[in-house]
Amino acid sequence: TRDLEIIDISTSATDIEPGQNQFWITVQNNGASSTEFILCSDDNCEESIVGPSSYSHTATSIVSMNVDLDWFETFSVELSYLDDANETVVKHSTSEFNAGIGFGALELVVVVGLGILAVVWARSRNEPRF
Repeated sequence: TRDLEIIDISTSATDIEPGQNQFWITVQNNGASSTEFILCSDDNCEESIVGPSSYSHTATSIVSMNVDLDWFETFSVELSYLDDANETVVKHSTSEFNAGIGFGALELVVVVGLGILAVVWARSRNEPRF
């Protein structure tokens, strides 16, 4: 039978930022025949094939995808393949990777500096004026 599933989604980046990001999706074949499949994330689709599994080992295929993420968007992917009855099976998988505002050292120093200036300014306005 044909039975595929996504078992892992990974990336080399420590922080996912808006824009182009590369992900590696590991697809596992739990069936005994080679199966062609399509992975899609929005309009970006990649076709691939995974070999058959047996009682002694499970076949996997790793597919690389370059995806353009918007602000605060979570990376998700759909796995599509034909089962033994030629029916299309679609499985949706959402990762823990999302694009957001990543604060680096310079940005953190600027935010802390602005916060200190705001506190000093607010305290100077509360002093008596006579």
